[in-house]
Amino acid sequence: MTTSVNATWTLEQKTPKTDGLGGRTQTVPLDPDAIVTRRSVFDDPDLAPHYWPKKEYENLHRFDPTARWTYREEKEGTGPQVGLEDYAYGSYRIFRLELGQEQANSDSFLQDLGLTADGNALQRGYIPDLILYLSYFYTKTELPMRLALFWMSLNFCGIVASFLASGTLHMDGVAGAAGWRGLLTLLIGFFSFFNMPPSPTQTKTWFRPNGWFTEREEIIIVNRVLLDDPTKGDMHNREGLTLRRLWTAVCDYDLWPIYTLYVVPVSMIEDVWTLPFLVALYALPSNPNPWIFFAVVNGLLSHPYTHAIQVAWCSRNGGAVASRTVNASLYNMFVQASGIISAQIYVASEAPRYQCGNMILIIICIVNICILYPGTKAYYIWRNRQRAKIWDVMTTEERVSP
Repeated sequence: MTTSVNATWTLEQKTPKTDGLGGRTQTVPLDPDAIVTRRSVFDDPDLAPHYWPKKEYENLHRFDPTARWTYREEKEGTGPQVGLEDYAYGSYRIFRLELGQEQANSDSFLQDLGLTADGNALQRGYIPDLILYLSYFYTKTELPMRLALFWMSLNFCGIVASFLASGTLHMDGVAGAAGWRGLLTLLIGFFSFFNMPPSPTQTKTWFRPNGWFTEREEIIIVNRVLLDDPTKGDMHNREGLTLRRLWTAVCDYDLWPIYTLYVVPVSMIEDVWTLPFLVALYALPSNPNPWIFFAVVNGLLSHPYTHAIQVAWCSRNGGAVASRTVNASLYNMFVQASGIISAQIYVASEAPRYQCGNMILIIICIVNICILYPGTKAYYIWRNRQRAKIWDVMTTEERVSP
C-alpha cells in the first residue's frame, strides 16, 4: 500500500485564516478523513525485520505496518469502545480490591485467619498487572491520562467501598458467619475472570459472541500500538518470565532514579504545591483560628497527584514487555515503601500539632525540589548524551545487530 503517511495526531491544526478585521487567525479543525498513521521503524526495510513481532504474539494476525486509517476511524471507532470497556473493567476490579481491603481491615478477618496487619504488604500485585494490561490498548502518550482516571476511580471506589463495607460488616453473626464472609467480593472476582479478554483481538467468546471490536478496529488498535512501541510485540500475553529476563529488568539501573522519586511521600509538583501549606501549618499558633486551620489543611490535601505520570514514565522507559512488567512491580514496591515511611512521620505522641512531623515534611519537600528532582533530570540528560555519542558513530548494521 502506497498511501502517504501523515503524522498529525492532534485534534486541531493551526491554519492562518483572515477574519477581515486585522488579520486575526482562527483554528481550522483537522480533516476527519485525513490519514493519521505515524511513521515507525517498520518503514525502514533494514530495521523492520529486527522489530517484527515474534511469531507467538497473540495479535500477529492483525499486524500490518502498511495499514492506514483516518482520524475519524481512530477516534470514533476504537477510541470510545476501548475507553468504555477498559474503564468499566478497571473500576470494576479496583472496586473489588477496595471493598476487600475495607472488609479485611474493619472486621475480624485478620484475627480469624491468625494474621496481622503486616500481611497487607502482600496484596497489591494487581496494580502492576493492570498497568501492563492497559498498555496493550493504548499508546505511550495516551497511557498517562488513562492511568490518572484509573487512580481517580481508586479513590472514588475507596469512598464507596467504605460505606458498603460498613453495611456488610453489620451483618456479622448472620447465619453464624463473620461479616467479612459476604459473597459480594467473591462474585465480583468470579465475573471479572470472564470479563478480562487477553488482548484486543481475543474479545470474542461464547458468552460475548460479538466481541468488543470489528476486524477493522482490531487492525487499527494493534497497529497503532505497535507502530508507537514495537517492543510490545516481543512477548505473547501468556508467556512467563525467565529468571534471566527478570534479573535483567531488575538490573536496569537507568530506571532506578524513577523508583527513588516515589520512596519519599511526595513528588515534584506536589512538593511545590504542598511546601507553602506545610510552612503555614508549622507556623500556626498553638490555638489557631479553626477556619484558618481548615483552609490550610484543605489546601494541603488538595495537592496535584502525580502518581499516574510517574507510573506511565516508568512504563514508557521500560522497553520490552518483560522489563515493563518487572519495572511496574518494582515501582509499586517503592510506592508501598513510601507508605511505610510516611506512616512514621506523624506519631501519636505529638498530637494534635505534629510539629516534628510537619518539619520533616518541609525538609523532604526542600530536598526534593533542590536536589532529588534536579539531580534526576541532570542524570538523564547526561545518560542521553552518552548514548547519543555511541549511537551517532554506529553504522546501520551495528544499530540493528542484537
